[in-house]
Amino acid sequence: MSTEAGESTLTPASVPEVSDLSLGVLVGVDGSPESRLALAWAMDEALSRGTGLTVLAVWHVYPLAEPTDVGSTTWFTADPAAATGQYLSHVVEDVRAQRGTPGATKHSAADLTVRQLIRSGRADDNLVELSAKAEVVVVGARGHGLSGLLVGSTSTSLVQRSACTVVVPRSPRHASRDASRDAGRGLPSQPDEPAPAPPDPAAGPARSGQAGDTSGDGHDPARTGALHSGPDRARVDDHTLVVGVDGSPESVAALEWACTEARLRHLTVVVVAVWNIVPVTVEPLLGTAAYAAADAERTTRQTLRRLVVEAAERHPDVEIAGQVAVGHPAEQLMAIGAPAAMLVVGAVGHGGFLGMMMGSTSRTVLAHSHTTVVVVR
Repeated sequence: MSTEAGESTLTPASVPEVSDLSLGVLVGVDGSPESRLALAWAMDEALSRGTGLTVLAVWHVYPLAEPTDVGSTTWFTADPAAATGQYLSHVVEDVRAQRGTPGATKHSAADLTVRQLIRSGRADDNLVELSAKAEVVVVGARGHGLSGLLVGSTSTSLVQRSACTVVVPRSPRHASRDASRDAGRGLPSQPDEPAPAPPDPAAGPARSGQAGDTSGDGHDPARTGALHSGPDRARVDDHTLVVGVDGSPESVAALEWACTEARLRHLTVVVVAVWNIVPVTVEPLLGTAAYAAADAERTTRQTLRRLVVEAAERHPDVEIAGQVAVGHPAEQLMAIGAPAAMLVVGAVGHGGFLGMMMGSTSRTVLAHSHTTVVVVR
């Protein structure tokens, strides 16, 4: 597999082999609207992190006919690498010009150092290989594939196999379009949620130093934000990052990533824990289900409180609140996170098994969420 690299100035540059590079934020681009959105998100992320941006375009020729002396196959393979490189440079400069000055940073997109990579083969295989040298990989929800897919094969494969955290950006325009299309086809969509109640001006934001419900767990309420439950929902808007936790190491890693990202982009964090009981037998006289439900809710609250307290201690400059919900984890996360800037989940949580690279919750959220999804590794 041959690799060419160049700077975003359109002039090819001699660079070390990819194995020797730190790729920073890596984004795959194929010219689709979704990949342009991914590129714009990746530019903002690279600026927020103060790291470089690597943009990958992959060419692959699918022969339309058997090779002949003068055949279509020969024409299509004339110089695909050069054509892909020219197109990639055009897309990068076009998106860069449209970015202006991202609100999360004091720098403009013109200040960003961009490395361009042109490769042949499958897009997902290349992104997976390069993910070992990247801080985060960004990919569009769909590429130039079937228009009816909410998430394309490349993004699905990448999330399952990536060596690092994967981000699949979405925009409000895409969310409205996809929600309407899914509803028309009878596909799952995010539940409608009432608009969050306006904040009490006297209360201020739920900062990590604000008192909250101790829930009988012995924690000092002055060290963490308030916990919310049921109709008393935490405030979530487009300046909020929602992260799902279940106490697993993967969800703790997701919470850590979310807090770091919130600090970089000046977002608040809402940590969501969901409990749910699926009865195996019905024993109404003994009340087994009722006791099991009470125990599950209590354990969930205690776990959430502990995780929020620990996160607040590590990130005292980040606004953090907790939200307890009951129901299907993926559905509750998508409902609470619908207005959010990002929805963050761990690659595998409790209930996963050895060898399973992506859990059912993260898989469902990736497939059906209309919010930007982050799968943390």
